[in-house]
Amino acid sequence: MGEGLVFALSMVLGTYFIYKSNVRELNLSRRQSNFLLSVSHELKSPLTSINLSLETLKKRTLPQEKIIELADVALKESKRLENLISDILVAAKLDHPYTPKKQWLDLISIIHNLINGYTAQYPSVAIRLHTDVEEALLFASKQDMQSIFTNLIENAIKYSHEEPIHISINDQKENWLIEVADLGPGIPNSEKSRVFQKFYRLGREETRTSKGTGLGLYIVKKIVESHNGSVRINDNNPKGTIFTLLLPKVAGNEGVIG
Repeated sequence: MGEGLVFALSMVLGTYFIYKSNVRELNLSRRQSNFLLSVSHELKSPLTSINLSLETLKKRTLPQEKIIELADVALKESKRLENLISDILVAAKLDHPYTPKKQWLDLISIIHNLINGYTAQYPSVAIRLHTDVEEALLFASKQDMQSIFTNLIENAIKYSHEEPIHISINDQKENWLIEVADLGPGIPNSEKSRVFQKFYRLGREETRTSKGTGLGLYIVKKIVESHNGSVRINDNNPKGTIFTLLLPKVAGNEGVIG
């Protein structure tokens, strides 16, 4: 009887773990399928806009202001395509053991430069930086920090619907506390941990209207962790989302410059 119970228990446990494994594989397969659908759309959409702008410039004689308008459209879509390709390459890099090459840099300068670029690209969106220090020195990878805040700012712009976006940097002795807050629809509690998964996006790809590939927040979390930091999601008040990052000012590899 004892052997029978052990055998039955082993069968139940084995079946349970196989089921859990199959569910994980199914979820990953679904996210990968959604990723391929979204990437196909994200690649075609800017290329179509760029080609249309260039064809119009080639075939028609236009006033100067119209030429500038079409050139701005092409540049905006080109930047969007560049960011998409960058995300795909960065995500591929982070899938393998990764040690960032670090140097001393100023977070305020990096974020200011990004804000200036997005303000020119999205003049109707107000992006405000709040800090009580003149410099926020951090020993980190410059490219990685640019990638983190590019993804967080673009995410906020996408969901804020032209509401103001607030970024704050606070000195916490050995760490920098950075918050990126928007006034969008927010993220349900049940989804807060899932949005950091690779390829994960809310809703079904076939019916979704928002842009994206499900790589941005995955990249943010992986890079933050590679710098011995942490990231969490809080609800904003009265609405929206706050992404809170804690980044050590010095986190190993002090002698590596790159």
